[in-house]
Amino acid sequence: MNWEKHFKRHIVDRGWDYFCEGAVKNLIQEEDLLTAMVHGTEIYDVQIKISDKKIESIDCTCPYAETGEFCKHAAAVLFKWENDEESISDDDERQIKNSITNSAKELILKADQETINKFMLMVLEDDERLLLRFKNLVNPEISKMDMMQYKRQIDKISYEYHGRGGFIDFYEADGFIDELGDFLYKDVRMMLDDCRYLEAFELTNHIFITLGDAAIDDSAGGTSMLATWCYEIWLEILGKTDIKTKSTLFKWFTNKLDGTVIDYMEEYIENIIMEEFQESEFLKLKLNLTETKLAEAEKQEDSWSKKFYREKWAERHLALMSLNNSSREELEQFYRKHWILSGIRKHYIARCLEEKRYDEAIGVLKESLMLDSEYRGLLLSHSEKLKELFLMRGEKEQYLDQLWQQAVKYVPGDLEIYKELKAQYSKSDWEEKREELFDLLPRGTSIDKFFREEGLLDRLIAYVVRSPGLYALKAHEEILKKDYPNELLKKYREEVEAGARRTTSRGYYKELVSMLRSMKKIAGGNDMVNEIAMHWKTAYKNRRAMMDELSKL
Repeated sequence: MNWEKHFKRHIVDRGWDYFCEGAVKNLIQEEDLLTAMVHGTEIYDVQIKISDKKIESIDCTCPYAETGEFCKHAAAVLFKWENDEESISDDDERQIKNSITNSAKELILKADQETINKFMLMVLEDDERLLLRFKNLVNPEISKMDMMQYKRQIDKISYEYHGRGGFIDFYEADGFIDELGDFLYKDVRMMLDDCRYLEAFELTNHIFITLGDAAIDDSAGGTSMLATWCYEIWLEILGKTDIKTKSTLFKWFTNKLDGTVIDYMEEYIENIIMEEFQESEFLKLKLNLTETKLAEAEKQEDSWSKKFYREKWAERHLALMSLNNSSREELEQFYRKHWILSGIRKHYIARCLEEKRYDEAIGVLKESLMLDSEYRGLLLSHSEKLKELFLMRGEKEQYLDQLWQQAVKYVPGDLEIYKELKAQYSKSDWEEKREELFDLLPRGTSIDKFFREEGLLDRLIAYVVRSPGLYALKAHEEILKKDYPNELLKKYREEVEAGARRTTSRGYYKELVSMLRSMKKIAGGNDMVNEIAMHWKTAYKNRRAMMDELSKL
């Protein structure tokens, strides 16, 4: 099909660029309709109707297409479609691969040794990486020079992908990750199979550092996938090496916590240090490490990060102290020194509960409610623990106090907390307490689910009507449409009319039509929808995508 004649020449060229960059995603063909998303300055939806190998219509949500022109995004989709049409099946791929393998075997058997040697020399001179792999097959010993060559190959990949701009964009990211992963899958695996654990460790580390140093758009998550693969290789090596080799590995890991590795990659190193190296030889070293990192965190200027790092390293150090059978006095001294940290107090509370020192645990939890007053999640955690203790001890009034604090302060709007509180009162008492609760709730609390729970539909419909958008309406439509059809339809109409006034994408037009379908299910909605549709067909007749969606109503 000669579709290019319908496009301007420079549009075809830009479409080809987009196709080559992998910008076309989710291409679907259903009979005569092609749909796809194209990643440009934004993500654009493209629809192309084709009949008898001729283009009937093209729609795209980009501004250029709004003028009626055929755009580069549509051209990119057509290039992708043509390419997929011409692509071969998996069975064909396997047959071709088998044919190549058989041809290679046949040629090797026919060739004399001199010809084979000459060809091998020619190939290996041109491909340093193949030379290294072949060398490993012939002689598994890996020299320092070999390792330098491996690292140079990895550095070359990084340099080529970063290019002149110094950044690996979304479309190049997969290729970069795949090429580094190929080293792990083939070269590192070969070293592991030959029990060359230190060499496998060194090459894996170089890949890990290269990955961490990359300036990359990691929207697809390739970095974490490859870093996890490196982590798994470290675990495999640790499981197969002696204590002397482990000491070498431990030194490398601890040396890399000096800030040279980017923070989110440091987490992998920190985890392997803390979770592995369980032998007694490493316990003192890990205690020294956590003590040093804790001291570094305390020297930082006051900030969120200071609290985070101090908390993290203090908890790790305390856990190691327990493993080291530190004395009660040593533990108490550490608790007092870092009492401001919630994690340390949690550890102390757990000890109190384990030793059945309930009064002391309650005292620390109440103190924590004041110390952690800025952190709602911690307040709820402390309050939950207090509730458990008060229930266990039969202290109903104290239990109720915590429940009220949760309902109106720590997690206002939580339906389960609401139900738990309701269960503490008789039916006659609850009506009064319920109104008291409603008065105490902070402004902006989502109270609709409470109205629904209580069957207060008059309050629920008022809440739905004054809520912005249609979220609340959709949540309660089924329970309200029998008694309040007019109010729901009026709310629907306000929202769809406001939405229609905005020129937007086909996806949003589909959403508007979906709202109209919902309106038709409400008593009196069919007439209102017909009236709205007639108005739109006149007011917005030049919006092709909108008219197309309306025709499906």
